[in-house]
Amino acid sequence: MSQDARKRPENPLDDVAAEASAGLHGKTVEVTNTSKDRVQGGQVHMKDSAARSVEASALHMEDSAAGSVRGGSLEISESALGLVYGRDVHLKDVNASFVMAQQVQAEQVRTVFLVSGKNEGNIRAMLTPLTAAAFGAGFGIVWFALRTVARRFLKK
Repeated sequence: MSQDARKRPENPLDDVAAEASAGLHGKTVEVTNTSKDRVQGGQVHMKDSAARSVEASALHMEDSAAGSVRGGSLEISESALGLVYGRDVHLKDVNASFVMAQQVQAEQVRTVFLVSGKNEGNIRAMLTPLTAAAFGAGFGIVWFALRTVARRFLKK
């Protein structure tokens, strides 16, 4: 890291992400107040925007919406998402359909399905692997019972 990067009072992770993006031959992408079909880059900053697909090594998303988000380090706040897939995911005030990550740090997150190695924070998941298995078993029992009752009434 350079000398002037250490002197600045800004977030040092911005410099690390920029260096990682340069090493991966990714470009820095800024998306503000617009709608895009696909956003792809090394380091991506999105604010007040929408995209069908976002792919980045490092992503900072704020007040935005996306169909699918994929990347290494994701920092997302006050957004709505479809599919989220990442290594290290930080979510704050987010609605997401599906979250899959190695590590999730969350604050006020609502999701339908969550798969992660480690969770920290306030996450309300409608389906986890355990609840999905319970839901499937319950559905199977009800289906079997209805089928049995229907067969008895049809024989008469």
